[in-house]
Amino acid sequence: MPDVVSFFTTNLRVHRNEGQRTMLYQVCLRFFTNPFECIDVQNPTKCGPTISIPDSYINDGFDADFVAFVSGDPTDEGTVAFASHCQTTGRFYEASNPTPGRPTAGFINFGSQEAPNLDFNDEETRQQWIRTGIHEMAHALGFSKSLYSSYWNAETQDFYEQVTIRTNDRGTLQTKMVLPNVLNWARNHFGCAELDGVEVEDQGGTGTAESHWEMRLYMDEVMKGVDTYPEQYSEVTGLTLSLFKDMGWYQVEMSAARPAKWGKQAGCDFVYGTGVDNGQPTSKYWCTERTQSFSCDVYRRARSICWISQFTSPIAPPSYRYFSDPTVGGTETHADFCPYKRARTVQYPTGFTQTGLCSRTQNRMNPNNWGETYGRGSYCMSSTLLRNDIRGSFFASLGVGCYQVANCNSDDQSYEVTVDGNDGPILCFTGQVQRLSRFNGQLTCPPYEDVC
Repeated sequence: MPDVVSFFTTNLRVHRNEGQRTMLYQVCLRFFTNPFECIDVQNPTKCGPTISIPDSYINDGFDADFVAFVSGDPTDEGTVAFASHCQTTGRFYEASNPTPGRPTAGFINFGSQEAPNLDFNDEETRQQWIRTGIHEMAHALGFSKSLYSSYWNAETQDFYEQVTIRTNDRGTLQTKMVLPNVLNWARNHFGCAELDGVEVEDQGGTGTAESHWEMRLYMDEVMKGVDTYPEQYSEVTGLTLSLFKDMGWYQVEMSAARPAKWGKQAGCDFVYGTGVDNGQPTSKYWCTERTQSFSCDVYRRARSICWISQFTSPIAPPSYRYFSDPTVGGTETHADFCPYKRARTVQYPTGFTQTGLCSRTQNRMNPNNWGETYGRGSYCMSSTLLRNDIRGSFFASLGVGCYQVANCNSDDQSYEVTVDGNDGPILCFTGQVQRLSRFNGQLTCPPYEDVC
C-alpha cells in the first residue's frame, strides 16, 4: 500500500482549512425527524463489512484528509478486491466545510485467497497489485455512482445540476458523464469534437456498472471494470485525473497522467460505431479471425490471438451481435462483446508454459529456438526465425516472436533489434525484411512508431 498512498498524496490535494482536523461520526440507526434526534447509534461504527472505526477517530479526529481502512477477507470468486467510501463531509457549504460531500473515510478489501499464489519479488506481479490498489483507492476517494450527486462544482459553489446523461447509441441506452474536464479530455483524446459524453461501463453488477469507464473505449485505463488486458498496463490516464478535478474536492496534479493509447485520435466513428461491421473489423483495435493463429496485439506487447467465443445462447442485447451467428462474439462482455487480440498462454510438449507477454523474462525458452529476447523494451514482431541447427521443429510455425528494441533514432526512424544468438543487434527500418546467417526464416521490422 505505500506506493498506492504515495501516488494519491503526491497527486491530489484536498481543499481543506489549514490545521482543521477531520472528524468521523457515529452512524445513526434510528432517529426522530422533527426535531431530529438520534435515539440509536451503530456501536462500534463500521467502515465496510468488518472494520470497526476507532473511537479516537470519532472523539478526537485525525490530522489528515482521508483515512483508508485495509482488510484481507476472502472475496467472491472472480473478485480480487473491492472498496468504497463509508463517511463523507456534510452536504452544506460553509467556511468550516469547503468540500461538501467529500469522502473522509473508506475501506479496501483485498481477497485473502489470492495471497498464497502471489510472488511480490516478481516486478510485474508487484506492479499489477499496485495498480489494483490505485483502482480501489480511487473508488474510495470518489469514483462511485453513489457519489455522483455529491460532486461539487467549485466554480458555481454548488453541486452539479447534471453529472450523467442517457443516450441511445448503437441501439442501446448508454450512460455518459458530461462533466467539463472529463468531456474535454475525451474529445481531445479521440479527436471527436462532437462527443456528447464519456461512456461509463454498462456491463457487470452493481459494483461495476456505471462506476467505471467503458472498457470498449478505455481499454488501457486503470478505472475500467475488469483488468483482462495484460498486454498494456492499465494506467492512470488524464481521463481519471480529469474526473478527480471535476469532483471539486481536490487540486489535481495533471502532469501525473500516463499516456492513453487505446483509440487515440481514432475519431467519432470509433466512439459511436461498432468494433465489427459486416464481419470485418472497423479499426486496428478489433479483429475477426476465428483461428488459433498467432499475431501481435495492437500494442505489440504480446504474441496473441483474436479473443472470440461461442456462447450457449444468443448475445444480448441484439445490438452487440456482430457476426451472422448470434451466439458468436468477443469473449469479454465488458467490451460489449467486441473481439480484440490478447495474449494467449501456450503449454508446449516439453512442459514449458509461455504467457505470450513480451515483457516477461520468464517466457524465454531454453533452448531459445527463435532467438527471442524478452523483458522491458521487448515487442512482438512478425517472424519465422528458427535457428538453422533445428530441423522439423514444432516451434517453427508461430509466425510472430518477441524481440528487444533499443537505440531508437528519430532522425532516420531507425532502431536496433536484438536476436539471441545473432552476431550483434540488427539495424531496423519500418517494413524492412531481415534474414540472418544463423537462422532460417525472416523477421519483418515493425513500424518505427509502434516500438519507439
